[in-house]
Amino acid sequence: MTNYNVMYLRARPSFPHTKGQPVGCIVYDNEGKSAVQWQISILNPVDHFHRELSRSLAIGRFVERPYTVFVNGPHNKHDTIRAILREIAVDHSIPSRARRAASLWIKVNTFADIPTEVVEAVR
Repeated sequence: MTNYNVMYLRARPSFPHTKGQPVGCIVYDNEGKSAVQWQISILNPVDHFHRELSRSLAIGRFVERPYTVFVNGPHNKHDTIRAILREIAVDHSIPSRARRAASLWIKVNTFADIPTEVVEAVR
């Protein structure tokens, strides 16, 4: 069985000093290679978020049809997540609530002194 890295996307918090509600799950396989495979599952606004179900959906999609993003040079987990979220933030085929959550993470967690670029995304 493959070990997957899991990250939950969160919406903007309703109250200060709180975490936002989860809106999706990203599963990715980062073995230190420049090509990182990933997949996502997004919450339908009329449903309640269930971590296990969201994770299972993302893993199933990852196995069937992963997306690939390329990261320049040596990178760590933060660089990998940032590259994936940058791809999500600009991909208009992904639901807007996921794009907003990705943009929020990038805004909060990206610093100008850490340059990592997405070179190419392959679908």
